[in-house]
Amino acid sequence: LAERLRGTMVDIVGTETGENGRSCHAHEVCGMQLVPGSKVRIRKETVISPTTGDEEDCLVAYVVGNGVMTCKVGYLPRHLATRRADDYDGMYARVIEVYSPRSLNITKRQKRHRNLGCCVAKILGNAPVCSL
Repeated sequence: LAERLRGTMVDIVGTETGENGRSCHAHEVCGMQLVPGSKVRIRKETVISPTTGDEEDCLVAYVVGNGVMTCKVGYLPRHLATRRADDYDGMYARVIEVYSPRSLNITKRQKRHRNLGCCVAKILGNAPVCSL
């Protein structure tokens, strides 16, 4: 399964907000440290939905520095978390592009605004060596 996902592109959303644990003592908004080439690890977590109050699975992206997961920087879209959370759990990815408010592409600007920050990452696989 990991081989099938390797090389696929995923969005990481919510990178520009400090809510839901996406800030720490070192960063006001942890997702703002993402740049092209940043490495992240995706983890499946259970959270309580703010809209329904029910528990639901989500896929959280943590930035990886020096081989260690540090800050929570965003989430994979809900459609991946509801259908394929176990497939993505533990995967490493590399950020390819961070959407900018000054992008010439209106679709990218709108996507960034709608999702409170967005970037695109390429799945590397689930081996720890991928994070180096």
